[in-house]
Amino acid sequence: MGLDGNSSAAGPPQNGQERRRHLGAGLATLAGGVVLLAAVIFGLTAGVGAIWSSVTSKPAPVQVAVAQGYTGAVAPAPAPATTTAPAPATTTAPAPATTTAPAPATTTAAPAAAGGPSEKNEGDAAHVTVSLTIENIKTAGGQQPAYVGPNGVGADTLFSVTAGQSVTVSVKNEDSGFHTFTAPDLGLAVTIKPLATTTFTFRPSAAGSYQWKCEIPCGGWVMDHVGYMTGALDVAAAK
Repeated sequence: MGLDGNSSAAGPPQNGQERRRHLGAGLATLAGGVVLLAAVIFGLTAGVGAIWSSVTSKPAPVQVAVAQGYTGAVAPAPAPATTTAPAPATTTAPAPATTTAPAPATTTAAPAAAGGPSEKNEGDAAHVTVSLTIENIKTAGGQQPAYVGPNGVGADTLFSVTAGQSVTVSVKNEDSGFHTFTAPDLGLAVTIKPLATTTFTFRPSAAGSYQWKCEIPCGGWVMDHVGYMTGALDVAAAK
């Protein structure tokens, strides 16, 4: 009884210590679990933050620094290529040839005289007067104007003078259009006014046959046939 009673008296304290030991072990396990959970939560938070930062942040610009004291050559940036258009070619036109025309003959225009045409060649050894008319005549090409001189209409030679003479020509124009009496080798380019008498003077210096013509188109047929609006005038040698 005494042994059993001692055993019964010591039993409760041993059970209390065991409970305390089990309680401490449980608390330690709980604390370890809390620490482990906190570590997991911290790790997840850090990982998510790093991923978010990498997604939202811009990469830092790359900077290249040249070390102080570096003596090597630094290659300059290549200059942009430039293109120079070729200068346009310049062309200098040749200067036009100058032609000195002989002095024009003096002319005097007067109203056309009434009456028929008068073609004559009169004067003396020093001076001669030649009378011409421009008449509308019937031709193969129709009614067209033509010069009529002392030798008549259609003559190869309109009139004849002598070298060295002062020649005054009086042209009575019965046509309503302008004409000319042009003889380049004699220096003549005289405008004949319509329905008027035009007078001009010249002095041939050398004998020969000189061509004359009207330079204003006034009829295809008369301009193509000698003795009408083109022909010759003769200058005889002085005796």
